[in-house]
Amino acid sequence: MADPILLFTGEELRRAGAMMNPLDVLAEELVALTAPVGTPSTAAYRCTLTPWTPTDAGDATETLVLCELSGTGDRSLMPAEMLRLLGAAALTALAVRELLGPGLITACVLGSGLAAEVQLATNAQHTRDISHVAVWPGGTAEAAPLDPRVLDQLELAGARLTSTSSVAQALFGANLVIVTGDVGDAPAGTHLAKGALVVNAAGTDLPAGFADGAQVHLVDDARLLTGAPDPQMYLDLGATAAGGHDARPVDADLGQVLTGLHRGRPHLDAIVVVELLSAGLLILPLAGRLHQLARRLGLGRPVG
Repeated sequence: MADPILLFTGEELRRAGAMMNPLDVLAEELVALTAPVGTPSTAAYRCTLTPWTPTDAGDATETLVLCELSGTGDRSLMPAEMLRLLGAAALTALAVRELLGPGLITACVLGSGLAAEVQLATNAQHTRDISHVAVWPGGTAEAAPLDPRVLDQLELAGARLTSTSSVAQALFGANLVIVTGDVGDAPAGTHLAKGALVVNAAGTDLPAGFADGAQVHLVDDARLLTGAPDPQMYLDLGATAAGGHDARPVDADLGQVLTGLHRGRPHLDAIVVVELLSAGLLILPLAGRLHQLARRLGLGRPVG
């Protein structure tokens, strides 16, 4: 008899994600994209993802996906939105690791809600030398308080957190800018610090003129510029807009940076923009690894 399907909550996925290094999982996959066609993958967490209707998982009300690990048939249900956010946050932290210059990091996060919270938690864990984080929660509503656990992570990382009332205040002096939400009211001619890294994880275009001073324009996976998502790498549920990009030519993607095919940052003062075209997609290798680890930790409850 097949093992029962395990249902993982969003909190359980976050717990599993905190027990692993998702940056290395994604780096391996992005590097593999630059390998010759037919090169076999060594990943042990290949899986398939299939949309699942909420009524099939008891009282679950959020959109779920069925993860089935290749080779073993192990299956689990996981919240699509949390899986998406964990992938975007891990790609952001990977870009920071590879592209931000040496020294202390003054960060700002433009956005609020769960997307900003997951970004803060992931970068507090995997990004070194963050000294200060300014958060602009958006101009339409007062931001909900951050999860105390995220505040604890930032404190342990030695980062001071402040909330600002404008984009300009949040950006002042920041050499790391993480965009998780709509910054449509950002002032024209936004000033970015020398050497700043801007990661657009919002799944929408940056405002016109927001990063006019950037010398390098990168994406996470250049294949997403012209083609449909690779079904062995991504699942597109269509519920969230795929990551956009402006009219600027793209210099390279993260896979090319990781393999040394592109230098990434030409000099320390260069402003670099990374747009996550997969921000609206679910990343299969990450889902497979989370499934493995969450199961090993004894998380989830059987359904079906």
